[in-house]
Amino acid sequence: MKYIEIIKELEKKIDSLPQESDPLYSKNIIRLDVSGSADSLKELSKIAEKIGNFDLISNGKEVENNNKRIKVYNLEDNIDYKFLTEDRNVYIAKAKLNTGKIMLISSGKKEELRLRLMLNGYNQIIILAEEGSKIAIEEFFEGEEAGIINEINAKEGSDIKIDIINEANKSLSFYTGAAGNNSRIEINSFFVGEAKSNNKIICSQNSSAHINNIIVAQSKNVDITDYIINASQNAKAFISARAIGKNATIFIKENSIIEKGANGSEANIIAKGINMGGSKIEAIPAMTTNENDVKAAHSADVAPLSNTFIEYLMSRGISPKDSRKLLLKGFVYENMNAFQSKDLLESIIDNHLGKILGD
Repeated sequence: MKYIEIIKELEKKIDSLPQESDPLYSKNIIRLDVSGSADSLKELSKIAEKIGNFDLISNGKEVENNNKRIKVYNLEDNIDYKFLTEDRNVYIAKAKLNTGKIMLISSGKKEELRLRLMLNGYNQIIILAEEGSKIAIEEFFEGEEAGIINEINAKEGSDIKIDIINEANKSLSFYTGAAGNNSRIEINSFFVGEAKSNNKIICSQNSSAHINNIIVAQSKNVDITDYIINASQNAKAFISARAIGKNATIFIKENSIIEKGANGSEANIIAKGINMGGSKIEAIPAMTTNENDVKAAHSADVAPLSNTFIEYLMSRGISPKDSRKLLLKGFVYENMNAFQSKDLLESIIDNHLGKILGD
């Protein structure tokens, strides 16, 4: 797909939104990684007439722009997409979105496009990966309330990876994804506050979807629902969710559907929870298969932390509290290891486990 086609696809999205009279969409900011060609700017100008001023982040090439409603920036000056620093305060200033904004992220480059975003309020992000391209995004949430809607379109042979690290006290998280032939979508999510999430990914031929959830909740309500639909031959679906709760109510509803004609497909669901006391944790895997030539498996397990393992670690000279924390970290380690900034996430999880254990 060419950039002009990507922009026209965006225009269809804009047309489906409330019109300019709606204050939520009257001053949208759209950030787009394009070549900055004259034809691209011409098409973007049409969108600007509909929704107001917006920013275009180009790939650094010089462009001639005569439209006052469009501001053209250099990508490197505005988004820390090269992971130059682990200091969160640095990239907050470079990639901060305000409530009610829409961001478009697209890539037609053969090299990987990497973005780190600190989000507040409620946002919508449209992600388009052109054929053969790679996009890796980290979305961070803090504050009282936050939410995200991700619309994900992975074209043939492309690869999209999204990490959602959500520390907001209350949050909504929704995404829909379409994995084109021979493409891959991976979404890793971390929740610690009140949260509701409902998501769906559709897999085409030879494509794969990976959903990976970590929940660490104390006195919170968390409700997670995921669907992966294998819609064509040799599609692959992998879902793993692990929850730790204390005085919390947690629902983990993981679903896989293999449609008729999706022979050669694979699906695997793992849903597990550890109850640290006073919690209601329900791990509910559901699997529907409408083909015979498939591989499909699911498992679910919710239990308290094993006293046998705690006593074993204590016999090796580790304190009771450190033994519990070590076991809890081991429980989520495989899921945590999938995140791009796993060291940062580990420090966040350490902090919240400390609160659950009474540090």
